[in-house]
Amino acid sequence: IQLHTHYIGGLAIATLLKAAEAGVDIIDTASVPMAFGSSQPPVETIVRALQDTEWDTGLSLHDLFEIAEHFEQIRKHKGFERGVTRITDMKVFEHQVPGGMISNFYSQLEEQKAAHRLDEVLKEIPRVRADLGYAPLVTPTSQLIGNQAVINVLLGERYKMCPGEVKEYVRGCYGKPPAPIDEEVRQKIIGDTPVIDVRPADLLEP
Repeated sequence: IQLHTHYIGGLAIATLLKAAEAGVDIIDTASVPMAFGSSQPPVETIVRALQDTEWDTGLSLHDLFEIAEHFEQIRKHKGFERGVTRITDMKVFEHQVPGGMISNFYSQLEEQKAAHRLDEVLKEIPRVRADLGYAPLVTPTSQLIGNQAVINVLLGERYKMCPGEVKEYVRGCYGKPPAPIDEEVRQKIIGDTPVIDVRPADLLEP
């Protein structure tokens, strides 16, 4: 079993330590210059926390810090921001948006000169998700929900414009959602277009 987490809400280190105790085989971490924020927890912290326990990794902290110095230079050269946990990140317990998605939203909004509206987007995401039957916030449905939330906020009217992927999702091309899609929202997005009520793959040509 391999466990992949993001540091975003601050619980990842505790999660990995408890997972080690429970018998996980592999845990994903990052060198400290590239850790924290929406990245993974720092490998150095995990290695130190597990030292002298039955889950001791046997890795050398001295060697890991030499590796960290290398990546610190790369971080500076490439202009990568150091991972930090912001208030927006801690609100993950409310908006439930994965760290990678938040980074993408911020980039999208910056391109539109609207980075200051990130909080509005994060509040809109749970509403869109509820409207669309609580699609899981994992690829590809996370992108559908997120893009629609950004559009709703930037246009100032909900579902005034919808990407083709959102229309396909509402039609049923991605399968049956966990909960019913709001009927009023469905009408606004696809009108009277027939909804697929069978397994979408069954409609493909042999």
